[in-house]
Amino acid sequence: MEDKVAAIYELREAAEQHARIEAKVGDKPKGTDRDRLLDARIELEHKTQRAIESCVYCGRSHTDNDDECDSGNGSKGNVIPVDFNQRGKGQEEPPTE
Repeated sequence: MEDKVAAIYELREAAEQHARIEAKVGDKPKGTDRDRLLDARIELEHKTQRAIESCVYCGRSHTDNDDECDSGNGSKGNVIPVDFNQRGKGQEEPPTE
């Protein structure tokens, strides 16, 4: 889980850096500005891919149909099973209006 969270924070930092460069460059970028912006965009796409592919259980990148995850929880791939109908002890039905 820690690697997944780290990947998300790295993605956030890359997005902020890209936005700062994009704002600084403006509408009519020069050659070096375009290069910096392109480098920031490539870094952003790399971090996005890492955040998406990073397994929430083991942090490694692996395919959904392989049993590569070391989590030992029996889950396949990077899908987190969630039961939205389950309520904790003492919780009431939410009010409807």
